[in-house]
Amino acid sequence: MSTHPNDVVVLVEQAAKGVPTDYLRVLLVSTTGAKDYAEYKDASAVKTAFGETSEVGKMAAALFGQSPTLPSVAAVGIAEPSNAQGMTAALDTIRAANDDWYLLMTDQTDEDMIKAIAAWADVTEPTEAQQLAGTQDARKLYVAQTSSKSATVSSKRSILLYAESGQYTAAAWVGLAGSYYPQGITWKFKQPVDCAAPTLTKTELDALMTNNVNVLTTEGKQTYIKHGVMADGEWIDAVLAADYIAMRMKDELHKVLVGSPRIEYSDAGITQITGAVLTALDAATSLGLIAKDPDTGKGKYSVVIPRRSEATQEQIESRRIPDIRWEAERMAAIHGVTVRGVLKASL
Repeated sequence: MSTHPNDVVVLVEQAAKGVPTDYLRVLLVSTTGAKDYAEYKDASAVKTAFGETSEVGKMAAALFGQSPTLPSVAAVGIAEPSNAQGMTAALDTIRAANDDWYLLMTDQTDEDMIKAIAAWADVTEPTEAQQLAGTQDARKLYVAQTSSKSATVSSKRSILLYAESGQYTAAAWVGLAGSYYPQGITWKFKQPVDCAAPTLTKTELDALMTNNVNVLTTEGKQTYIKHGVMADGEWIDAVLAADYIAMRMKDELHKVLVGSPRIEYSDAGITQITGAVLTALDAATSLGLIAKDPDTGKGKYSVVIPRRSEATQEQIESRRIPDIRWEAERMAAIHGVTVRGVLKASL
């Protein structure tokens, strides 16, 4: 064997497909019997665990049937709740045992049950006072499908979609739109596959839009979701952006605090802490959550760094710095267009 190496050596290996570090963590809840919380990477595994004809299995099939789609979902089974209070109590129990998920879907379609879960979702985002008192911020989003054309749910953390019975459009929509997370996209105009647009009169469609209920519709020979809103009328992507920035900022701040032997209570120390805020805002900009300055390409945000001299004696003694304040311009999306023109014999 020659002892002289080749002048050029090229080795190529197939990289294993990994799960992205940031992805939309979805929890499917079945109410037909107890089943341990577990992660699933395809619909067949969900159907094996919960039954081929189970509602959760059919939801998983619609969710995983998109392209692109989510890398995995979690699912858990509970006994059928006797009332709405029993359902929300069960959700609290699930959270106490496994809280590493963000978006919730269940097999419940009753309007009273949907309203109760929506109200539960609203209080998963703690107030400032609650957080200062030690309540963990583990905010959730709830996506529900209804076959009621008159459903009304007022909720800032819930998404409602109308579809006819036997359709699993909401799950398909989550699988498709959610696959882009945390990238900033609009949830309107999405075209989930294997979903049929319901037959609605203009009056019925207008009522759904007025009530902030999303629906699959056909316009201009295209079938897509409209309007991409929360149950309170806010844009879905706006809520997702705010939640992601809050989560990312907390992570970056924890990295700085845990990764330093000590951060001095000084202007330099406060600036070091503020660096974590800037990192989170830059990440949000790169994901399209915050608008960019067209001239510089940098995020359109501002951060006010407090000075040590602004701290009260109580803040110094409790080792909490004055508030760091920031503002940012959210990246919006185009949802409509009007074109005006004149056709002439000659220009």
